Amino acid sequence: MITALAIVHNLPPATPIPISLRAQGMPARNINAKEGQVWSDNDLLHALLMSSANDAAVALAEKTAGSVEAFQGLLADEAFKMQLADHPVLQDPAGLDDEFSVGGGNLLSARDLAIAARALLHDPTLSAIVSTKVYAFHGGDGIDHKLGNHNRMLWDYAGAIGVKTGYTARSQECRVAAARRDGRTVIAVVVGALPGQDTPFAAHLLDVGFTTPVRAEPTVDRLPPIPGTTTQKVVRPAAAKTTAVDVDRSPLSSLARSRPLAIALLVLTVLGLLRVRAIRRISRQRRLRPSASRRR
Repeated sequence: MITALAIVHNLPPATPIPISLRAQGMPARNINAKEGQVWSDNDLLHALLMSSANDAAVALAEKTAGSVEAFQGLLADEAFKMQLADHPVLQDPAGLDDEFSVGGGNLLSARDLAIAARALLHDPTLSAIVSTKVYAFHGGDGIDHKLGNHNRMLWDYAGAIGVKTGYTARSQECRVAAARRDGRTVIAVVVGALPGQDTPFAAHLLDVGFTTPVRAEPTVDRLPPIPGTTTQKVVRPAAAKTTAVDVDRSPLSSLARSRPLAIALLVLTVLGLLRVRAIRRISRQRRLRPSASRRR
């Protein structure tokens, strides 16, 4: 997801993408692109997001930044703009973490993945791609291709609009899912699932989000604004039982955007309640003492 964001923010539209030997050598999943071929950037973006094509990721990264190593700087720029807060490690444009990876791969938290998914859904080009079920095109290899989206929730979950599936031996099955109903968008993030479990987990989390009333949403730890905006409609992964709200609705929203301040606010609130209870208990004891004396 972050690779796609870095590409659309730095690569001019309709840029032809040459395939290098390095891109050709990427392991499955791939689109079987060969060195010397030239592919459409739009076709490779579809292959990247719909079928996790590793050769497409490398070719796009090389064209955008000059090399996959240089592309790390663009990934870092995206992380900074989105305010990813859990110290993400972003080294590999294809998301690999094995011997084929760049620098050992990436590390991201579920919360940062939710932030990235929301930014992707805000981009009209990328949101259209991740919601596409089937994409047909004539490739740079001179062959007609038809891609089926790996996200089967687009067929099976009401209101599904994306976003991305993934797997490595270290991370296991991962899924970032999003759905929209009645103008309300919910994001669910599942990482480290056993085979076949990421979809039901994601569906359950989305169900939790949609069944949580807007008025019951927590007011702390909201996700940061989408870059270039001041408000957002998708604020938390469904795992935290928080969904579509406007961050400016709460008078504490400015504090809620900072987790340390939000935690401090919560601690002060609890201490204040305990102090009030103590004062009331002392006052009640003082009122009872005279009556006890009269009974004696």
